[in-house]
Amino acid sequence: MKEPGMAAAEGGAEKEGNFLEGVVMLEDARLLRRATLSLAGRLPTAEESAALAKGGLAALDGLLDGVMREEAFYGRLAEAFNDIFLVRGYGDGAESALPYDNFETTRHWTQTHDLSVAGDEKAQEKARYKLADDYREALLREPLELIKHIVRRERPFTEIVTADYIMESPYTARGYGNFGKLRERFRNPDDPFEYIPVRLDALKSREEGRGQKSATGFYPHAGMLTVFQYLRRFPTTETNRNRLRGRMFYEHFLGVDVLDLAARVSDAAGVTARFETPVMQAPECVVCHRTLDPVAGLFQDYHSLDGVFGPRREGWFKDMFGPGFEGEDMPPDQQWR
Repeated sequence: MKEPGMAAAEGGAEKEGNFLEGVVMLEDARLLRRATLSLAGRLPTAEESAALAKGGLAALDGLLDGVMREEAFYGRLAEAFNDIFLVRGYGDGAESALPYDNFETTRHWTQTHDLSVAGDEKAQEKARYKLADDYREALLREPLELIKHIVRRERPFTEIVTADYIMESPYTARGYGNFGKLRERFRNPDDPFEYIPVRLDALKSREEGRGQKSATGFYPHAGMLTVFQYLRRFPTTETNRNRLRGRMFYEHFLGVDVLDLAARVSDAAGVTARFETPVMQAPECVVCHRTLDPVAGLFQDYHSLDGVFGPRREGWFKDMFGPGFEGEDMPPDQQWR
């Protein structure tokens, strides 16, 4: 049986043919129509169609550059990346992304905000519902605003995991408790959906000695990886030990499905009986855990089971591979804090 793209040569031998032979390319006008629908949710304008008809495919790049400067494109961008990261889907209300231990006095600011200018008691109640709804929506948008900011400013897309800032709006800044410091940076401090890049201060805790240790005094941002909403969307447990976060790191940012690295263990009870620490000793376990567990360990400062930030009181687990990445270990003085 002949493989696609192969043609019979003289003497019965086969030679490589044109792989795209027989493929019919879209007409220019239909290609532009598909592109504008996909990128901006609209049909091409008469001007765009005329430019394409005059310049042919050579004009397409310039036309698409224009489409990708439209606000509708950034809305589509946010939708597309939410389909991947699902950061609008964590439970317990949008405010739950801000850990109670660190933002106890500020995350529910809408409940005490002065709304006397709204009118009588009934009008104030209605205004407070609107205020709370906008605040929650602003929090849900934050991670996707980071992506929009990177693309809009033509920043290196690697900032999706390296950005040393988050995006805050006037409403979410009140939740973080830093609105007073940021007020002058906003064009409209009453706009719930105006976002600016912000470096958070190191997190403080209600408990003595449980605050975040930071040599710079700032929260250790790492793009989406340390955004509260992302961490809340992919939580941890005492038994999961941040392995879900490690798995999603590989899937979201490296395109690797860790669960496909090896077949599932068929006799878990037998493996447990033969090995004291199966995830570090049993070959059928090590094949995945040697990759996954070191990345899970990199999230060790985010082990709070009822929030986001919070190192494990007993120190990081010793019965799993230590923090690191692809065979490179984290410095020993940081591994088990």
